[in-house]
Amino acid sequence: MLKVGGAAAAVLVVALAMSSSSTAARGAEVGAGLTPGMVPAAWESAVMAAGSTCREIPPAVIAAQIEAESSWNPAAVSPVGAQGLTQFMPGTWAAFGVDANGDGTANPFDPIDAIASQAAYDCHLVEQLRPAVEDGRINATLLEAVLAAYNAGPGAVLAAGGIPANSETPAYVAKIVDRARVYSATGLLAAGPATGYAAALIAAAQSQLGVPYVWGGASSSVGFDCSGLVLWAAYQATDGALRLPHSASQQILGAPIQIPLVSGDTSPLQPGDLVGFDNGDHSRGPFHHIAIYLGNGLMLHAPRTGDVVKITTLQGSPHWSTERWQGARYAP
Repeated sequence: MLKVGGAAAAVLVVALAMSSSSTAARGAEVGAGLTPGMVPAAWESAVMAAGSTCREIPPAVIAAQIEAESSWNPAAVSPVGAQGLTQFMPGTWAAFGVDANGDGTANPFDPIDAIASQAAYDCHLVEQLRPAVEDGRINATLLEAVLAAYNAGPGAVLAAGGIPANSETPAYVAKIVDRARVYSATGLLAAGPATGYAAALIAAAQSQLGVPYVWGGASSSVGFDCSGLVLWAAYQATDGALRLPHSASQQILGAPIQIPLVSGDTSPLQPGDLVGFDNGDHSRGPFHHIAIYLGNGLMLHAPRTGDVVKITTLQGSPHWSTERWQGARYAP
């Protein structure tokens, strides 16, 4: 990969389109899931979570970029000093490196840190390049522009007014676009088996990845809070037959099937189950937060103000493991 030094050095991935109409077209090609068996099992959850950081960059693009950067080698070091699975230059890592596994150190050679940092920087650069694509200063789709900037640096893309015509970048862009389609599982998130209502619930919720958190929100046009996302997805999944209350506690306690859980143990859960979280503050009921379980230790939820609808790790999470969990299952 062609690298430049300092903050312009690239670890950028993609945004999916130049306009809302082209975004929809690209989204139809690159689904929100992963083709089973394509991503190393130890990192699949991290790739899924990273691919929900912003809605322009789905998991399949995260995976395709890692393949292009390091061929899934977490110890990779390029001739110019780019490091790890996602090939950050040291200057860029200093600005954007994330301690995703909570061990106190942001390490570019730690795959979990590297993948989360890749997504954080990707989404930062999506917003950096979007205005130039939309006003015509860059003659490329946002997808192409961001991939080119990852390879050659955003300054080179802006200076060229599109994909720089060097010996590497055009082929790099084409390869990732092509490989993202291979990594993509179009339709249902490929995090675990689900059928019927559970599959429809997950599909509805995953269609809102990247929508902002808004307290009291329950629509894609306004935004979602945690229980607003669940009630919206349940309504969509049943064509309006299941109308849940706008309350995490009521959604958990009102389910016909209750699933007692030991915090940290997801084995009793099935994809499409709900998980309620009790942090001891019962001012609004016993559960302050709710999420949709996806399988493989992952959950989809609207976390908090300033965040977006996203996929995060439930099993092994140092944050959620400190709270009491309760599972619930609807089977309309």
